[in-house]
Amino acid sequence: QIIKIPVKKLDLGADIKHNKKSKYSKKVYVVKKGDTLYGIARRFKVSVEYLARINGLNKNSVLREGMIILVGENKVVDAKNSSKKSVKKVDFIPSFSLSFSSAVSVESKYDKFIDVYLNKPEVVNSLYDGVVIFVGTFGVFGRTVIVKHGDGFYGVYGLLRDVYVGNGQRVVKGQRIGSPVFDESAKFFRCKLSFIVGDKMVVPDKRLVKM
Repeated sequence: QIIKIPVKKLDLGADIKHNKKSKYSKKVYVVKKGDTLYGIARRFKVSVEYLARINGLNKNSVLREGMIILVGENKVVDAKNSSKKSVKKVDFIPSFSLSFSSAVSVESKYDKFIDVYLNKPEVVNSLYDGVVIFVGTFGVFGRTVIVKHGDGFYGVYGLLRDVYVGNGQRVVKGQRIGSPVFDESAKFFRCKLSFIVGDKMVVPDKRLVKM
Protein backbone atom coordinates (compact mmCIF):
# COMPACT_ATOMS: atom_id res chain seq x y z
CA GLN A 1 0.00 0.00 0.00
CA ILE A 2 1.36 3.43 -0.95
CA ILE A 3 -0.16 6.68 0.25
CA LYS A 4 0.77 10.31 -0.41
CA ILE A 5 1.01 13.02 2.21
CA PRO A 6 1.37 16.72 1.25
CA VAL A 7 4.41 17.60 3.34
CA LYS A 8 7.80 18.93 2.30
CA LYS A 9 9.97 16.31 3.95
CA LEU A 10 9.32 13.03 5.72
CA ASP A 11 12.02 10.43 6.18
CA LEU A 12 10.09 7.88 8.21
CA GLY A 13 7.60 5.47 6.66
CA ALA A 14 4.29 4.96 8.45
CA ASP A 15 0.72 3.88 7.88
CA ILE A 16 -0.83 7.35 7.82
CA LYS A 17 -4.20 8.12 6.28
CA HIS A 18 -6.35 11.27 6.34
CA ASN A 19 -10.00 10.95 7.30
CA LYS A 20 -11.65 11.24 3.89
CA LYS A 21 -14.89 12.52 5.43
CA SER A 22 -13.13 15.57 6.86
CA LYS A 23 -12.12 18.60 4.80
CA TYR A 24 -9.80 19.86 7.54
CA SER A 25 -6.77 18.74 9.49
CA LYS A 26 -5.60 20.11 12.82
CA LYS A 27 -2.75 22.62 12.86
CA VAL A 28 -0.29 22.72 15.75
CA TYR A 29 2.27 25.21 17.08
CA VAL A 30 5.36 24.67 19.24
CA VAL A 31 5.45 27.31 21.99
CA LYS A 32 8.59 29.45 22.08
CA LYS A 33 10.09 31.37 24.99
CA GLY A 34 7.97 34.44 25.80
CA ASP A 35 4.87 33.26 23.90
CA THR A 36 1.45 33.97 25.37
CA LEU A 37 -1.97 32.69 24.39
CA TYR A 38 -2.90 36.25 23.35
CA GLY A 39 0.17 36.59 21.13
CA ILE A 40 -0.38 33.22 19.46
CA ALA A 41 -4.06 34.06 18.91
CA ARG A 42 -3.09 37.28 17.12
CA ARG A 43 -0.50 35.48 15.01
CA PHE A 44 -2.98 32.88 13.77
CA LYS A 45 -5.92 35.32 13.62
CA VAL A 46 -8.14 33.41 16.02
CA SER A 47 -9.68 34.36 19.34
CA VAL A 48 -8.04 33.63 22.68
CA GLU A 49 -11.28 31.94 23.73
CA TYR A 50 -11.03 29.58 20.75
CA LEU A 51 -7.42 28.61 21.52
CA ALA A 52 -8.25 28.05 25.18
CA ARG A 53 -11.26 25.89 24.34
CA ILE A 54 -9.60 23.54 21.83
CA ASN A 55 -6.58 23.04 24.11
CA GLY A 56 -8.40 22.63 27.43
CA LEU A 57 -6.77 25.81 28.79
CA ASN A 58 -8.04 29.07 30.22
CA LYS A 59 -7.24 32.56 28.90
CA ASN A 60 -4.64 33.17 31.61
CA SER A 61 -2.82 29.84 31.29
CA VAL A 62 0.97 30.11 31.40
CA LEU A 63 2.56 28.46 28.36
CA ARG A 64 5.79 26.49 28.68
CA GLU A 65 8.54 26.63 26.08
CA GLY A 66 8.34 23.52 23.89
CA MET A 67 4.66 22.96 24.64
CA ILE A 68 2.63 21.96 21.57
CA ILE A 69 -0.85 23.44 21.21
CA LEU A 70 -3.58 23.23 18.60
CA VAL A 71 -4.00 26.54 16.78
CA GLY A 72 -6.67 25.83 14.18
CA GLU A 73 -7.52 23.85 11.10
CA ASN A 74 -6.11 23.63 7.58
CA LYS A 75 -7.99 22.53 4.53
CA VAL A 76 -6.78 19.07 3.55
CA VAL A 77 -5.21 19.09 0.10
CA ASP A 78 -5.97 16.12 -2.11
CA ALA A 79 -2.62 14.46 -2.73
CA LYS A 80 -3.32 13.97 -6.45
CA ASN A 81 -3.84 17.73 -6.83
CA SER A 82 -0.75 18.81 -4.92
CA SER A 83 2.56 19.62 -6.58
CA LYS A 84 5.11 16.88 -7.08
CA LYS A 85 7.70 18.80 -5.09
CA SER A 86 5.52 18.90 -1.99
CA VAL A 87 4.43 15.26 -2.02
CA LYS A 88 6.38 12.45 -0.46
CA LYS A 89 5.42 8.82 -0.93
CA VAL A 90 5.28 6.83 2.28
CA ASP A 91 5.26 3.05 2.26
CA PHE A 92 3.30 1.04 4.79
CA ILE A 93 5.60 -0.68 7.30
CA PRO A 94 3.84 -3.72 8.84
CA SER A 95 6.08 -3.71 11.92
CA PHE A 96 5.14 -0.11 12.68
CA SER A 97 2.42 -0.88 15.23
CA LEU A 98 1.50 -1.12 18.89
CA SER A 99 0.45 -4.42 20.41
CA PHE A 100 -1.96 -4.68 23.34
CA SER A 101 -2.98 -8.07 24.72
CA SER A 102 -6.15 -6.76 26.37
CA ALA A 103 -7.46 -4.22 23.83
CA VAL A 104 -11.24 -4.38 23.51
CA SER A 105 -11.80 -1.56 20.99
CA VAL A 106 -10.07 1.16 18.97
CA GLU A 107 -12.09 4.23 17.98
CA SER A 108 -11.29 7.20 15.73
CA LYS A 109 -12.21 10.51 17.38
CA TYR A 110 -12.86 13.97 15.95
CA ASP A 111 -10.28 13.71 13.11
CA LYS A 112 -7.54 14.16 15.75
CA PHE A 113 -6.71 10.84 17.41
CA ILE A 114 -7.67 7.25 18.14
CA ASP A 115 -8.81 6.01 21.53
CA VAL A 116 -7.63 2.59 22.67
CA TYR A 117 -9.69 0.82 25.36
CA LEU A 118 -8.02 -1.91 27.42
CA ASN A 119 -9.13 -4.47 29.98
CA LYS A 120 -5.80 -4.27 31.81
CA PRO A 121 -3.33 -1.47 32.69
CA GLU A 122 -0.83 -2.31 29.96
CA VAL A 123 2.26 -0.30 29.06
CA VAL A 124 2.19 2.15 26.12
CA ASN A 125 5.39 1.69 24.11
CA SER A 126 7.18 3.93 21.63
CA LEU A 127 6.22 3.22 18.03
CA TYR A 128 9.70 3.90 16.74
CA ASP A 129 13.11 5.33 17.68
CA GLY A 130 13.11 9.02 18.50
CA VAL A 131 13.60 11.85 20.98
CA VAL A 132 11.07 13.00 23.58
CA ILE A 133 10.29 16.67 22.93
CA PHE A 134 7.32 17.19 25.25
CA VAL A 135 6.02 15.80 28.55
CA GLY A 136 3.01 17.52 30.06
CA THR A 137 -0.66 18.35 29.57
CA PHE A 138 -1.81 18.65 25.95
CA GLY A 139 -5.48 19.66 25.66
CA VAL A 140 -7.92 16.74 25.50
CA PHE A 141 -4.94 14.36 25.44
CA GLY A 142 -4.39 15.03 29.14
CA ARG A 143 -0.99 13.90 30.38
CA THR A 144 0.96 13.42 27.18
CA VAL A 145 4.34 12.44 25.77
CA ILE A 146 5.31 13.64 22.28
CA VAL A 147 8.20 11.90 20.55
CA LYS A 148 9.95 13.18 17.44
CA HIS A 149 10.29 10.00 15.36
CA GLY A 150 11.63 11.58 12.18
CA ASP A 151 12.02 14.83 10.26
CA GLY A 152 8.59 16.46 10.56
CA PHE A 153 6.99 13.34 12.06
CA TYR A 154 5.91 13.07 15.71
CA GLY A 155 4.05 10.49 17.77
CA VAL A 156 1.55 11.78 20.35
CA TYR A 157 0.87 9.44 23.28
CA GLY A 158 -1.93 10.75 25.49
CA LEU A 159 -4.15 9.96 28.49
CA LEU A 160 -1.19 8.60 30.44
CA ARG A 161 -1.41 7.96 34.16
CA ASP A 162 2.31 7.31 34.62
CA VAL A 163 5.14 8.58 32.41
CA TYR A 164 8.44 6.70 32.17
CA VAL A 165 10.46 9.11 30.01
CA GLY A 166 11.66 12.70 30.29
CA ASN A 167 12.14 15.68 27.99
CA GLY A 168 15.16 15.31 25.72
CA GLN A 169 15.45 11.58 26.35
CA ARG A 170 16.24 9.31 23.41
CA VAL A 171 13.93 6.33 23.09
CA VAL A 172 13.97 3.22 20.95
CA LYS A 173 11.18 1.32 19.29
CA GLY A 174 9.23 -0.64 21.90
CA GLN A 175 10.55 1.35 24.89
CA ARG A 176 8.07 2.11 27.67
CA ILE A 177 6.47 5.56 27.32
CA GLY A 178 3.79 5.39 30.01
CA SER A 179 0.69 3.63 31.30
CA PRO A 180 -2.97 4.37 30.41
CA VAL A 181 -5.48 6.06 32.70
CA PHE A 182 -8.56 4.27 34.00
CA ASP A 183 -11.76 5.67 32.49
CA GLU A 184 -14.37 5.50 35.25
CA SER A 185 -17.30 6.08 32.88
CA ALA A 186 -16.26 3.41 30.38
CA LYS A 187 -14.85 1.05 33.02
CA PHE A 188 -11.79 0.41 30.86
CA PHE A 189 -8.20 1.58 30.78
CA ARG A 190 -7.73 4.10 27.99
CA CYS A 191 -5.03 5.94 26.04
CA LYS A 192 -4.96 8.24 23.01
CA LEU A 193 -2.65 8.07 20.00
CA SER A 194 -2.08 10.55 17.19
CA PHE A 195 0.55 11.80 14.75
CA ILE A 196 1.83 15.25 13.89
CA VAL A 197 3.12 15.48 10.31
CA GLY A 198 4.67 18.84 9.53
CA ASP A 199 2.33 21.24 11.30
CA LYS A 200 -0.81 19.09 10.96
CA MET A 201 -2.36 16.54 13.26
CA VAL A 202 -3.06 13.28 11.44
CA VAL A 203 -5.30 10.49 12.68
CA PRO A 204 -3.52 7.11 12.74
CA ASP A 205 -5.19 4.24 10.94
CA LYS A 206 -6.87 2.03 13.53
CA ARG A 207 -4.83 -0.89 12.19
CA LEU A 208 -1.88 0.76 13.93
CA VAL A 209 -3.06 -1.03 17.07
CA LYS A 210 -2.75 -4.81 17.05
CA MET A 211 -5.49 -6.45 19.09
